[in-house]
Amino acid sequence: MVLAVVYAVLGWLASSVILPRIQEAHSVSADPSVGSVRPQGYLLATLLVAVPLLLAAVQLFHAYRSACTRLTVTREGLSHVDGLRARWLDWPRSRSSIFVTLRASGGRTTAAVVVVAADGSGALLPALTWRSRDERQAILCALEAVETIWMWGVSRGVVHDDGVYQPLADLEAEQARVRSAQRADYLLRGTR
Repeated sequence: MVLAVVYAVLGWLASSVILPRIQEAHSVSADPSVGSVRPQGYLLATLLVAVPLLLAAVQLFHAYRSACTRLTVTREGLSHVDGLRARWLDWPRSRSSIFVTLRASGGRTTAAVVVVAADGSGALLPALTWRSRDERQAILCALEAVETIWMWGVSRGVVHDDGVYQPLADLEAEQARVRSAQRADYLLRGTR
């Protein structure tokens, strides 16, 4: 959100301060019979205005989408809304079908909750994503969310673990799932 404001201010500065100066510096008195002359400064001025405003719009879109993302847990299943679309997920058949996936980048670990859908695809729940420099902390938060969702269903009698492991249809995603589980087990060994 702060970046959106910064980009908007840069766009305003470019349009109200820089653009008029470029126009003054490149003012050309053209004879109407010859046609109009557009100096190269106009392209630069247009970019100075358009780029910050475009970046501000992108930041505002991401802020809107993040603010509207939610997960609703009901007796019938899980409803995930991310600001643009809604996705319905039936309760998974086993506890292993709600899991945590890990991704590391820029010195931070992102732990996200994923649910195996009926078609075997992995439904990432962006409403349940944690990012931290402390890998264990991100994993613990995500695992707590997984356990809370599952126990909510168990306490209301809408789910029971049939013990069947449902692999993801995408082989690469399934391998990432297994690696994430192994990494979480390694990091949390002795803390549970």
